[in-house]
Amino acid sequence: LREVEVSLREFTSETLSINASNVPACKELIREFKAKFSRLMEEQQGDETYQLQIQFFPFTTKESL
Repeated sequence: LREVEVSLREFTSETLSINASNVPACKELIREFKAKFSRLMEEQQGDETYQLQIQFFPFTTKESL
């Protein structure tokens, strides 16, 4: 990571308070974004390889609820 210039990478995170019943919809939105992103970025022949990572997980535990 330290070998990659800041201008060539993008890191972001978001901590949200959401209703657990919305988790399936959140996961579907992530899948839709990934599919659209891949489709748009792969329309032209690539000249570099990048990795996209998306993580979505509970920050709370059942004991803290």
